[in-house]
Amino acid sequence: MNVIFNGTPLPDKLSRPDLEARYLQNATADVRRAAADEIHERLVRLGISFEGRRLPVSLRPSLLPCSEVSRTATDLLTVRAVMNRMLGALSFDIRSGQASTPLKRFFGHYERWFDLIGGECRTAPHIMLMRFDAVHTRPDGFKVMEPNAACPGGVIHCAFIRDAWRKTNLGQAVLDGVEITERACDSPDGFLRLLRSVGRKGKNSRIALCNYKGVFTNELESLKRRSEGSCAADAACAEIIICDIRDITVRDGTALACGKPVDVIYNKIDQLMIDPADRAVAGWIEASRIGSCEFLNSMAALYIGEAKSAFAAIHDDEIQKEIGISEAERQAVLRRVPRTRMMHGRPSSPTSAELARDRHGLVAKADALTRGSGVHVGCLETADDWDHALLGLSQANAVIQDVLDVPHREVIACPAAGGHAVGTLATEYWGTDFFFYGNAFGGVVGRSHSTMVFNVGNGGQEVPTFLVA
Repeated sequence: MNVIFNGTPLPDKLSRPDLEARYLQNATADVRRAAADEIHERLVRLGISFEGRRLPVSLRPSLLPCSEVSRTATDLLTVRAVMNRMLGALSFDIRSGQASTPLKRFFGHYERWFDLIGGECRTAPHIMLMRFDAVHTRPDGFKVMEPNAACPGGVIHCAFIRDAWRKTNLGQAVLDGVEITERACDSPDGFLRLLRSVGRKGKNSRIALCNYKGVFTNELESLKRRSEGSCAADAACAEIIICDIRDITVRDGTALACGKPVDVIYNKIDQLMIDPADRAVAGWIEASRIGSCEFLNSMAALYIGEAKSAFAAIHDDEIQKEIGISEAERQAVLRRVPRTRMMHGRPSSPTSAELARDRHGLVAKADALTRGSGVHVGCLETADDWDHALLGLSQANAVIQDVLDVPHREVIACPAAGGHAVGTLATEYWGTDFFFYGNAFGGVVGRSHSTMVFNVGNGGQEVPTFLVA
């Protein structure tokens, strides 16, 4: 069990030694192989994979104290509110036609997409779906490494994984008698309920799940199948269409997906692939500008809320003043977001001497790459490799973030067949991701990796995660 919680005790009735003993006593090679096979078979029956590959799942779950997670979520709701306000202010600046404002200058790297951001017609908050990627650090508790306000993964598959692990003999043995608190993301219907809540027509809404050129299609088919299954007995239930954003058109003030009217669009896309001048996406852009259709997350969220520079902005003195951040909000940012600075171009940007001197305490990140790409942890690099990485990032609108003490834990690695009854111990790094659905905390999911930079799309694993009441 993931009960190595960096010094934070679990409730007395679930002492850490007891939970560790349960995991170690039950995680024999045969039990682990049976659990892995059972989880895989369940996911296959559900049609779940990771972009056509077997979905990697850790057999060591995370058990997290609900009280500390809830305190963190309260702070992160504040951080989300600050980001929403910043996105609203930037959108206003763009619409107003001002040549230069603090926000437009700060996010000038994204000027190519400013017209998309400023032209959107919107009634919902900019960020309706948010995932903060966090780790638990000593002694400060959870801190967030980066925001995901475009199309974060884990909105349905993590719930299926959690349920599949829970039904194995290993899961039943470890969780026996454990009181678990459920949140929206723990149900495969939680995200679907969020989508339906955004629709103008309620249960009669039609929802388009959009990708672009086949990129980032993961989870879309699962969402459609789940929706069709849950709506089988309800003819009025929202219909879901999967399409490319190039299949979106507008006719008579109504957005159409493959010719069918839609009033909600969820964009599972690499937004930086979009050329705003491409006539093939003109209908999609127009759909964002009509009152009868709502994008789940706004254009501002897709481009700015997703960027790592968003964290640099909410740490920046000029931007804090521009958006009127309160002292309480500033403290929430300081508690949960490690110091993040633009690599170049701001008064707070580090000098070359500081980058060289302090590399063991710094992480350099390309602003908009995903799946762990463009992330360089100074303490894991030689001086020459660090210098080379910084040179490569100099044109990537990079940010410099204070390094976090990413927790690691021991897991049991069993041989594929035969061998020892228990197996050998291996070390993995693990993190906890906080979901927010609309204005509410949606729950947590987890990932692990053999390195400090973990991503399921780049060699990591999904971790079944549970909140202990």
